Amino acid sequence: MVLLALRPGLALAQQGTASPPLPRIELSGGLGLFGGAGLGSRDANLRANSQTPQLFQLFTTSSRLGASPLVEARAGVNLSRRVGIEARFGHTRPELRTSVAEDAEGAPALTIVERIDQYAIDGGVVFRIDEWRLAGLAPFVTAGAGYLRQLHTGQTLVE
Repeated sequence: MVLLALRPGLALAQQGTASPPLPRIELSGGLGLFGGAGLGSRDANLRANSQTPQLFQLFTTSSRLGASPLVEARAGVNLSRRVGIEARFGHTRPELRTSVAEDAEGAPALTIVERIDQYAIDGGVVFRIDEWRLAGLAPFVTAGAGYLRQLHTGQTLVE
């Protein structure tokens, strides 16, 4: 992809037109790696039924989303020479691992593993600033929004 991006292209003056033809749809796809993330630790506590708050720790948990392959597709359309819109769809299936330890009743520590289906959909607007072009590079400003959906428990529970 880097070699394709660095190859010389046909300059607008060589084409004999003042601006690129519109609209032009750009499609791309890719593979990547979702790096995972720590989700933190929590204690499961019981509160005493009294005026002074007393806690009794039942057990502790620590959760993490594991690394997994990522597949994504992108599409973009130039509405004008300066403005374009983009959309992206991504899918990955990381493992959710929760370790349960320090059980008050002496149960052995265990790790619960569940596969999560994670979908990301986002879109945005790109505004190119051609006046600041330098050595073939043009700055741009982009703004967008996205939606993340995670399905687990046999794809019956949505988070």
